[in-house]
Amino acid sequence: QILSYFSREAERPEKVYFIVDKDFDENKGFNEAPNVFCLDRYSVENYFMDVRVLESIIIEEFGVYDDEELVDSILVSYLRKVEEFLELMRLPNFYLYISAKEGIKKGRTTSQLSKLVTMDASGTLEAVFSEEDLAEILCIERAPTPEEIDRHGESYSQLTPLKEYRGKFLFAFLKKWLEYLCSTAKKGIELFSEPRSFTFNIQNLTFRALASRSELPSGFSDFIRSI
Repeated sequence: QILSYFSREAERPEKVYFIVDKDFDENKGFNEAPNVFCLDRYSVENYFMDVRVLESIIIEEFGVYDDEELVDSILVSYLRKVEEFLELMRLPNFYLYISAKEGIKKGRTTSQLSKLVTMDASGTLEAVFSEEDLAEILCIERAPTPEEIDRHGESYSQLTPLKEYRGKFLFAFLKKWLEYLCSTAKKGIELFSEPRSFTFNIQNLTFRALASRSELPSGFSDFIRSI
């Protein structure tokens, strides 16, 4: 509501600017307002999923400076696991996509990934939701109808999952996977041939720490220059 008010030309104050997520509703038309910058991905968290971000963490936080082969094997493992995760999350994201298009959300979507997908100590992913419970878990009014599924299925299939699926779920996955990586690195198992010592803490994985490692949103530099 605040964004809607201040994006109108008559109410637009000087030197007040907004940066908004794309979400599944694609900013509800705010992308035409000159004081609003709309991300080209679902949310800020989606930018943190890029391989370049993970590569920086591996080298700088895990101290893998001189083993290019190990870095590459970790990145390949990550990409395989994130693809598996995205497939498990295809239906929950589709429900959220339809709810945004049809206006059937009834509250704030849960950020607790554990209600949908879990990862055990060995890095194994498992979907723990049932289709019958999905609407309640995601806080939408009801399950999509067959007509709604047909209506939105094609456009949903055109999304780039890593960039356009819900970012908070992806970020929660990234943190769980890094916890798994920390555990295996300290034990010297899986991808690591010997135990590694490092001070990296998942709790320090803040937006500020990740933003400096991630790609700038498309058009952001031009937006800043226009201010």
